Amino acid sequence: MDSLCREKGRRRIRAETNPYAPTAWCLRVLGNARENPGQGGYGPGSVDAEFMREDARLSSTSDGPVNAREFQS
Repeated sequence: MDSLCREKGRRRIRAETNPYAPTAWCLRVLGNARENPGQGGYGPGSVDAEFMREDARLSSTSDGPVNAREFQS
C-alpha cells in the first residue's frame, strides 16, 4: 500500500476527479490500518489462488467486507 501512496503523477484518473482524492484515500486507508492492526498473523504460503478466489467471492456481496474478515480469521 505504501508504494501506491508514494506513486507520483502516474495514476490514471478521470479529468473531473479531484487530483487530491487518491492521496486522501491512501492516507485514510493507512490511518485506518494503523488504528486497527490485523487480528491474525501472516504465514508464508497462506495466500494462494484458492484463498484469493474465495476472498473475492465473499467480498462481492453487500456484506462482503464482514464476510471476508470472518473468512480470513
